[in-house]
Amino acid sequence: MLTITIAILLIGVLSQALFTTHAAYIDEPGIPQAATSIQVDGATRYQTIEGFGVNANSRSWDLANPGSFTPQIDTLMDDVGANIWRVVVESHKDWEVTNDNADPNSFNTAFYNTLYETEKFKKLWAMLDYLDKRGTKTIYLSVMGCLPDWMGGCYLPDDGSQDDEWVEMIASMVNYARTTKHLRIDYLSPINEGDLTHPASTEGPHMTATQYVTIMKKLSAKLDALGLGDLRLIGPDIALADNAADYLSAMAAEPALVEKYDHFASHRYERGESALVGAIAASDYPSLTPWVTEYSGLCPNTKCDIGQQVTPDENWQFTTDTFDYLLSYLDDGVTGALAWEGYDSYYEHHANYSYWGLIGYNVDTQVYSPTKRLYVARLAYRFITAGMQRIDATSDNLTLVNASAFQDSSTGKIVVIGRNLTSSPLTVSINLRGVGTPGTLQLYQSTKSVDWSESSVTPSGGSYTLNLQADSMFTLTNVSSDGRKPTVTFTTPAEGATVTGNGVGITVSASDNVGVAGIQFAVDGVSLGAEQSADSPSISWDSTSVADGGHTLGVAVRDAAGNTASAIRRVTVSNLVFTHYLPLVWY
Repeated sequence: MLTITIAILLIGVLSQALFTTHAAYIDEPGIPQAATSIQVDGATRYQTIEGFGVNANSRSWDLANPGSFTPQIDTLMDDVGANIWRVVVESHKDWEVTNDNADPNSFNTAFYNTLYETEKFKKLWAMLDYLDKRGTKTIYLSVMGCLPDWMGGCYLPDDGSQDDEWVEMIASMVNYARTTKHLRIDYLSPINEGDLTHPASTEGPHMTATQYVTIMKKLSAKLDALGLGDLRLIGPDIALADNAADYLSAMAAEPALVEKYDHFASHRYERGESALVGAIAASDYPSLTPWVTEYSGLCPNTKCDIGQQVTPDENWQFTTDTFDYLLSYLDDGVTGALAWEGYDSYYEHHANYSYWGLIGYNVDTQVYSPTKRLYVARLAYRFITAGMQRIDATSDNLTLVNASAFQDSSTGKIVVIGRNLTSSPLTVSINLRGVGTPGTLQLYQSTKSVDWSESSVTPSGGSYTLNLQADSMFTLTNVSSDGRKPTVTFTTPAEGATVTGNGVGITVSASDNVGVAGIQFAVDGVSLGAEQSADSPSISWDSTSVADGGHTLGVAVRDAAGNTASAIRRVTVSNLVFTHYLPLVWY
C-alpha cells in the first residue's frame, strides 16, 4: 500500500529533517510499494485566479415551471462553486429570420419588441434574471451558432455587406435586455469559434481575425451610441489557441476596442494551454488575462454531440481527462476556466441533445442527476477561490502523482489539488514551505466508485499522513468544507411596487444549510443601517431620503464560513405631493 505524508516546513524554524517520509507502509500482496514527494513553495507565485464557471444553455429554462429547472443552477452555484456563467443563446433559428427593415441604422421597434417577447428570448431573460438575483459573480452572454440565412448563414460575407445588419441584430438584443428588461449582463461575446473554417462547422459564422476585429469595432460603437458603453466585451472565443496570435495581432490595430476587453478567451479540449498564455504574453496587451471559456476532456467516440450517453467506463475516462486538462491549464497560467457544460441540453446548431453536462439529463424520464464530472469539478471550484494565487508545486515523479497548489496569503487559506495516477493507493511526501501553519486540514477525494469522501487530517510532529485511494482525484485544504451559499429572497415590497413616506417595510427570507450569520440591506448600493442578525430579517426605510423615481433595494447575507448570497428588488418612490389651491374670488 502507498500512503501520503505531508510535512510542513516553517522557514527558519523547522529543520530539513521534516522532509523525511514518516508513513508506515502496509504490505499488500500484488500491490507495489513506492514513494515520491511533492515540493510546495509559497515563496514562488504565479497567476491570480479569477474564477471558475460553466456554460449554460438558456434554451433549457422551463417557462411553465421554473422551479423544476432552477435546482440545477442552485447546485452548480452552491454545491459546486461555479461563479462565472456563460449564458448561451443561439442565433440561427427563431431570431431575425427576416430582416427587420432595409436600414441597419434604424431599429424597427415594433418588430424587435415582438421578437424579444417570443419563447426563445423569454427563456434567456428569465435565466439572466435568476442568475442576477442569486448574486452570481459574473454573467457572460454568448451568442452561438450561425447567422440567419439571409445574413450569410455560417459565413459572414467578407465584403462587409452584412456587417451593419449583424451589428443591428446583436445590439437590438442587448439594448432590449438592458433598457426594457433591466437585466444585468457583465460581458458580451457575440461570436463563437469563428476561426473554425471547416464547411461542416455550425458553431458560429466563419470569419478571419481581421473580420472579427472589424465587426467588433462597429458593434462597440453602436453600443456606445445606445448608452451601453459600460458593457464589457470578452472574446474572441476561438476554437484553436494556435490562432490566438493572429487575433491579438489584428486587435493591436484597434487599441480603443481592446480597452473594452479584460480577458482573452479560447476553447480547449486537449491538455495544456501554453499557446494561449504565450500569445498573450508576447502581444501588445499582456495585461489581458487568459480564460478558457470552454474546456472538457473529449467525449468518447463523439457520442455527446449526437445524443448518445457514454458507458460507465467511458464516463470515468471522460472524467479523469477533464480533471487533468483543468490542472494543466492552471499550471500553464490560465486565470479563469468554464466547463463545457453545466447541464445536458438541446442545441439548435447541432439539432441534437448534448451530453457533456456536469449535471446529466435523462430525456425519457426528464430527470436531472449529477455526473462524475460534477464531483471532480467541485474539487477545484469549491476550494480554489477568486483571489488565490497559484504557488509552486513540483512532483518528483509525474508517473505517480501530479498536483497544483494555491494560497490566499491574506487569509492563510491553502489548497493542494491533484491526482493519484496509479491504480493502487499511493504514498507521497508533500512538503509545504512558506505557507504558515495550516493546522488540521481536510482531505476530499473522488474515485470511480466513490463520488465524494471527506476526512480530517491532524498534524503529528509537523507531518500529515494521507491515504489516497487508487486512481483518485483529491483536494487537501483548510478552506471551509461548507461550500454551500445561503439563499435569500425578498418578501416585501413586491417587485416594481410604488412606495411612499417613512417606514417602508423591507423584509426578506434567508436560509442556510448551517445558519445565516448576518443580513445587510442596501439602497442603490449604499448600506442601509448596520448588519442585521439572522432573527431580524427586516428593516424600516425612509423613502423620502431619496429622489422620486426608480430605485434598487439590495440585500446580502453571509454564513459563518464566509459564503455569501444577494438579491435585489426594484421599486418606484413617489413622495411628491401636489396641492391644488382654489382661487379666491372677491365680490
